[in-house]
Amino acid sequence: MRNLFVAAIMIAMSIPMIACEKYDDFGSMSLAQSSPKINTTVVSIYPNARVVDIDRELRTYEVEIIDNGVKREVILDLSFGWIRTETEVRHVDLPEAVTSRIATKYAGWRIDDAKLIDTPDGSHYRIEIEKNDRDRTVKITAAGEII
Repeated sequence: MRNLFVAAIMIAMSIPMIACEKYDDFGSMSLAQSSPKINTTVVSIYPNARVVDIDRELRTYEVEIIDNGVKREVILDLSFGWIRTETEVRHVDLPEAVTSRIATKYAGWRIDDAKLIDTPDGSHYRIEIEKNDRDRTVKITAAGEII
């Protein structure tokens, strides 16, 4: 009887964990379940892209793609409209105007992370910099203009 009670408790405790795993981040969709509208939107922006993963968040879809060998994250609204695309960029691959402007404006700060942000209105870089225990995010154009 005691073994049956312990088994019942263990099963009851595992159900929430299984549920959380299945619906993490408001649910992940497999490629088989992915909306044709998501694929249509992504292919209209990145014709050579292959969709790797789709996550539905509270107000967006986050679509991970491989586009000509480059990993990108395409962010769509719930109506499948393109909001932005984020592409990781190594700081050594940033345009000279960007690194020069950061070095001048933020002397002593170190580039921690860099992303190219493409939107329907244009492109810019989102650079995370750090100095000691402080962090800062800088938005900057390829020409070195801080926005």
